[in-house]
Amino acid sequence: MTDNIQDTQISMAKKRFNDLHEQIFGEISSMLSTARLTPIDVLQDRDPTFMDQVKELETFKNIIDDLSSYLSSVTYEILERVEDYIRLARNLAEAINNECSDSLGAAIAALDEKPYI
Repeated sequence: MTDNIQDTQISMAKKRFNDLHEQIFGEISSMLSTARLTPIDVLQDRDPTFMDQVKELETFKNIIDDLSSYLSSVTYEILERVEDYIRLARNLAEAINNECSDSLGAAIAALDEKPYI
């Protein structure tokens, strides 16, 4: 009985991890698409802001970190990749906040090079 409950909990944790993982990459992809097509002054007026979105992504990442201790299938490489993508999304948000077109272009280019986006 205990093994059954534990297996169910592990299964639920894996599903939640996969859902969060997909949400993070989906959100970053959406941010990138918006940033490519929208003038920087319009991007600054978005609500929620890009920085608000990054903070939410960081919350999701923290949940993934917590779940990873229960899941042997979650490797350091996966966690590192998530962190890297969120760092790039933060660069995008900071470029928008700082009204820096050059930094925005660099952030877009860096995300464009990544798979999954």
